[in-house]
Amino acid sequence: MLLLDEGTAHLNEGLQGQVLTHLTTFGVTLIIASHDPRVLARADRCVCL
Repeated sequence: MLLLDEGTAHLNEGLQGQVLTHLTTFGVTLIIASHDPRVLARADRCVCL
């Protein structure tokens, strides 16, 4: 399990996409806290608090 709290917040769109794509290759559960709609759009499931 990997937990990220705004883990890509300061990256440009291209680098953010590369990081998120690479993270999905680890074969682990990712829990990402984010306000970025581009990150949320890639999620399998979203929980809004």
